[in-house]
Amino acid sequence: MFRPRNSTVPARVKPGTVARTSHSPEQPRRLLTESVSSLYDCISRGTIHMDKAAKLILEKKKCHTFNQRAYDGFARSKVANRAQKMVFDGIDNVDDPVEEMRLNAIASRLQVMRCFLTSE
Repeated sequence: MFRPRNSTVPARVKPGTVARTSHSPEQPRRLLTESVSSLYDCISRGTIHMDKAAKLILEKKKCHTFNQRAYDGFARSKVANRAQKMVFDGIDNVDDPVEEMRLNAIASRLQVMRCFLTSE
C-alpha cells in the first residue's frame, strides 16, 4: 500500500475502514453528577430529567441492583404521569460514545413506556 511520507495513518489501515483508538480512564468515574437515589428524585417542578433517570438506571444495571418492578412502578406512577415535560440535557455530553448510546436508549425506552402507559 502506498503511503505518503508524512502520513499519520498506520500502514495496516485500508481505505474505507475506520481506525479506532481505545482510551481507558485512569480513575473510574461515577455517572451521576448529582446525588440521585431513586427515579422519583429525577422529577422536579413537573419535569422529568431523563438524563438523570437514564444515568441512574445505567448505574444500577452496572452494579446489578436494577429493580424492574421499581422501574415499572415509577413509569406507572401518578407522579411521573403528572410531569408535563421531559428534559434530555446532559445525555449527549458523555465522553464515551458507547455509554452515550446506552443512555439515549434507556431514556428513549422510558419515554416510550411512559407515553404508552399514559395513553391507556
